[in-house]
Amino acid sequence: MPRDYKNRSSRPRRQAKRGRKKQKPAPIGWLLAGLFLGLVGATLGYLWFQPEPVQAVKTPPQKPVTKPKPAPVVVKPKPPPPAKSKYDFYTLLPDAEVIAPVDEYKRRKDPVPLQESSHFPSGQQRYQVQAGAFKTHKDADRRRAELALLGIESTVKKIKVHDGKRWYRVLVGPFSDLEKANKIQTTLHSQKIKTLLVKVD
Repeated sequence: MPRDYKNRSSRPRRQAKRGRKKQKPAPIGWLLAGLFLGLVGATLGYLWFQPEPVQAVKTPPQKPVTKPKPAPVVVKPKPPPPAKSKYDFYTLLPDAEVIAPVDEYKRRKDPVPLQESSHFPSGQQRYQVQAGAFKTHKDADRRRAELALLGIESTVKKIKVHDGKRWYRVLVGPFSDLEKANKIQTTLHSQKIKTLLVKVD
């Protein structure tokens, strides 16, 4: 006969016992327990091995020892540094010394007459501004380019000195008016270029 399962109450089913393992304590618990035991052990070890405090021994007060006073030290004042000269020609002149090639002039049999410039009347003093003397043409040409950037025309003149060495002079001018030459010198000095005023005969 068929059974009616509709009205049947539900009974809790028994679960089959499978081989369940017991839960182990979490590893964090072991970690905390080990940390606690370590702190307790360290504290006990510190207290056990701590050296006993040393008691200060009182000594009778000593009489103060008077030291002989040292002889007063006489300090000699340093001599003042040499006063800086407001003139700089002391350094400019030795550097700007140009030695004339005397031997070359003595060797010539017939002197070459100096060519007069057509735009200067004869007998009038003329000036040139030397903006540097260099051992290589490359350096002289570089200075000439610097002057060109300032709007100043210049020329490079090759000379031989008495020991046979060649020098390249950078010259600006000639000027018939000393005031114009001084103005060029002032402009070049403001650009940190050392100059030398040369009279042209």
